[in-house]
Amino acid sequence: MVTKKSGYGIAAVLLLLIVISSITVISKNPGHIASSISPEFFSVGNYSINGNFSIGDNTVIFFADNSTGNIGIGARYPRSQIHVSGTGHMFNVSSGNNALIYVNGTEGYVGINTSTPQYTLDINGNLRVQNTLILPSLPNSSSTTEGAIYYDTEEKQLKVYANGRFDSDNTVSTRIVAANNSKNREKADFVADGLGGTDDTATIKAAIDSLPAKGGSVYLLDGTFYLESSVRINRSNFSLVGVGKATVLKRMWNETTANNAGVLTLGDFNSPYSGILISQLSIDGDNKTNTNSNNHGILLNGSITYSTIKNTWVHDSGGTGIYAWSAWNQQNKYNTVVDNEVYNNNNDGIHIDGNQNSQYFIITGNKIYQNGGGSAGLFLNGGGYHTVTGNYIAANGITGVRINNAPSISFSGNIIVDNYQSAGILDFGSQYHSLTGNIISNNGLTGLNMWVSYSTITGNVFSGNGGTGSSNSLYVGGPGGSGGIYNVISSNSITDTAGTGYAIEVSGNTQTNNYLYGNAYFGTGATSILDGGSQTLFGGQLSGNNMIFVPQGLIGIGTVTPTAKLHLNVTNDTGAGAGNSKRPRSDALFITNSTGEVYVLINGTTGFIGIGTSMPTHTLNIKGTFNATGNNSIEGGLIVDSAGKVGINNSAPFQTLHVNGSIAVCSFADTGCPTTITAGQSYSTSRSGGAIDIAEWIKFKGEKPKPGDVVCAAEGESPGGTVELCSSNTSNKAIGVVSTKPHMTIGQEYKGEDAVRIAITGRIPVSLTGDAKPGDLLAASENGKATACNNGCQGSIVGKAISKSREGKVMALLTLN
Repeated sequence: MVTKKSGYGIAAVLLLLIVISSITVISKNPGHIASSISPEFFSVGNYSINGNFSIGDNTVIFFADNSTGNIGIGARYPRSQIHVSGTGHMFNVSSGNNALIYVNGTEGYVGINTSTPQYTLDINGNLRVQNTLILPSLPNSSSTTEGAIYYDTEEKQLKVYANGRFDSDNTVSTRIVAANNSKNREKADFVADGLGGTDDTATIKAAIDSLPAKGGSVYLLDGTFYLESSVRINRSNFSLVGVGKATVLKRMWNETTANNAGVLTLGDFNSPYSGILISQLSIDGDNKTNTNSNNHGILLNGSITYSTIKNTWVHDSGGTGIYAWSAWNQQNKYNTVVDNEVYNNNNDGIHIDGNQNSQYFIITGNKIYQNGGGSAGLFLNGGGYHTVTGNYIAANGITGVRINNAPSISFSGNIIVDNYQSAGILDFGSQYHSLTGNIISNNGLTGLNMWVSYSTITGNVFSGNGGTGSSNSLYVGGPGGSGGIYNVISSNSITDTAGTGYAIEVSGNTQTNNYLYGNAYFGTGATSILDGGSQTLFGGQLSGNNMIFVPQGLIGIGTVTPTAKLHLNVTNDTGAGAGNSKRPRSDALFITNSTGEVYVLINGTTGFIGIGTSMPTHTLNIKGTFNATGNNSIEGGLIVDSAGKVGINNSAPFQTLHVNGSIAVCSFADTGCPTTITAGQSYSTSRSGGAIDIAEWIKFKGEKPKPGDVVCAAEGESPGGTVELCSSNTSNKAIGVVSTKPHMTIGQEYKGEDAVRIAITGRIPVSLTGDAKPGDLLAASENGKATACNNGCQGSIVGKAISKSREGKVMALLTLN
C-alpha cells in the first residue's frame, strides 16, 4: 500500500529524473507499483525519502541506494551515480523523432545524432576538438578498417588505413630546415641559429632523425649553414635537397682523419645504405682556412649503392670534391654522379676509389675544372665497369682523367681540354675500355697516354696536345708487357701544329698485336706514326708519307704523288742510326712465311727481284720451279707461253724450246766455246750404256720399230721419208738403227707418235740374230735384226761390232753402205 506522501515522493523522483537528465524511464509493467515501498531518501520540495527505494517485482526497474547515493536503472546494486544495465535501447535523448544521444545496450555503441550507431562512438556530423585529441600510439597496427588512424611509434609518423593499406600522412615524411639567414624561416620545421659560426649540424641532424626509419626527405631553404662537423647520412631511401646554389653548406672545421668526414658523409663505413639523393646544394669547403687534404666535399664512406649526387656545386675543398671510398669487404656500386659542378678543390675533382668494390658508377654531364694538386680532375682508381659520358673536364692542375687498374670503362662524348701538367687521359694497367667520340685538346703532355689492353679507341678528336715539346698525341705503352696489347685504334682525327711528337706511338716490342686503321693526322707535331711494337697491324692506315691513297685509286708507299696503282718509293728512308740520317733501303718488298722464309724480295738498292731467295743477283732470280700458266715475256727475247713452250728470240715458239738462232754449249774451261748447235738441232749430254749417237726423227709404217732394230727405207707419204723393219737378209734398203737414247736429235718437225729416232752415225746397240764378236761386219737380216757376215754379206752393211754380243744385242759403230 502506498501512502499519499509516498506517492508524492515517487512522482517527485520521476519528475526530477526527467527534468535533470531528460531520461524517460519506462516501467516493465506499466501502471504497476511495487508492493514494498521503502522509506524515502530524497525530497522534492517538502517531500523526502530516507533509505532505499525500489520499483519492480522480481526484476528491479528502478533502485536508489541511500548508502552510496547511486541510482540504478535495471541494476539492484548500482556502481555509479547513475547505473543503467540491460539490452536494447538503453539511453535515448531525442528531439521529436530524432535521436540526439542514443546508447545501444546490445553492442555498447553510442550514437550522437543517430539512433543506429555502428561503432563504439558513431557521430553523424562534424567532430570539433578544441583542446588535444589523443590517438592510439602503437609500434604498428593490424587494423584493416577503412579510415582507421593511429600514430606509429616505430616510424614516428601518423598513419591512416585507406585503399586497402596504411598510408602515412603526406606532410610528415618531409622536414623543412631553414638557415639563420633564410628568407622564409616561418615555413620551416627546424631553424638553425648558425649566423656567426655556431654549429648548424645538430639542427640538420635533428630534422633527419625525426623522419621515419624507412625513409623521407629534408629540404634545406636558401641561406648558409655553418657546419662544425659533418652532416652524416646513415639511412636508406633518404633525400637531402636544397633550393640550388643559394643553399650553402660551409665547412667550419679541419678534418685530420683520412676517409672519415666530408661536409656531407654518406654512410658510416659499417652498414650498407641505398637510395640516397643529394641535390641542389652548394658544398663550400673553405680551403683558404681549412687546408687539410682530408677535407672532402661529399664522402661516400663504405657500402653505398643506388644513390645519386645531382645538380650540386662542390668547390673549394682542401681535399677531393666528391670522394667515393670503400674497403675490400664493401660494395660501393651502382651510384650516379650527374650534372654537378666540381671545381677549385685542392686535390681531385671526383675520385672513385676502393679497389674492385667501387664499380658501376654513372658519371655524366658534370663540369670538373680548376681542381689542383691531386692526380686528376676525374680519378677512377680500381673497381671499374663505369660509364663516363658527356663531362667537361678542363684546366685541372695535373691530369684531366686518370684511370688506374679499373677495367671496362665506357668513356664517350667527353671534352678534356687545357689540363696543364700531364695527359688529357692517363690510363695505367686497365683493359677492355671503349673510348669513343671524345675531344682531347691542348693538354700539357700526351693527349691519351694508355697502358691498356684489349680496348677500342675510335672516333676521337686530338688537337694541340703537348705544346712545343716532343709529346705524342696518342701513346701506347706499358712496362714489361703489362699493357699496350690487342688494342684497336681507328678513325681518330689527330692534329698538332707544334712540337716534335708523333701522331701515334706504339712504344716497344712488348706492345703486340695492336690494330691501327683509318686514323688521319696533320701538322708538324703529328706527321707520322712511330711503330716500335711487335706485330702491329695497319688496316689501310694512312701513315704520313709512308702510305697514301689518292682519289684516282692510286696507292703510294714512300711517296705522296703515286703514279701507278701501287707506287713503291724506297730509295731513301729514315734510318735508326745517330741523328736519324738517311740511308738506302734494301728491303723494298718482302713476302715471307711464318718462319721467315722468303717467298719474294725486291731489293730497293739494286732493283733485283728474288723469288724463293733473299739474295737475288740478277734482275729476276728464281730459286725453285718456274711454272708459266700464261704468256710471259722478258724484254730481250724470252717468252714462255701458256702451253709451256719457251721461245728465245721467237715470240711464238713452235716446240718446247724454240731457239731462233744458234746455241753455244760450253764448259767454263772452254775458250771460244767450240761446241755450237745451229737452228733446228737439239742436244743432250746424257748417254745410255756407253752409246753415243746422232739421231733424226723419221716417220715409220707398219709395226713400230724398237730401239736397236734395223730399219729399211719404205714407201710413204711423209716428205721427210718413211722407214719400216727390214724383213730380208738380202735387202739393200737398210738406212739405220733405231736409237736407244740419242746424244743429239735433229728433225724436230717430224717428231710424233708415228715417228722414231733413227741413229745415223755414232755408237749404238743393235739387235742381233746369232752371235758376233768385235770386228765382225753386221748386215741387215730378217725381222729388223742384223747378223754377223765376215765371209760375205748379202744385205746392206749397217756397222761393225765393237763388243761381244750379249742378250741378243751388240754394240756397233754405224757404217752404212
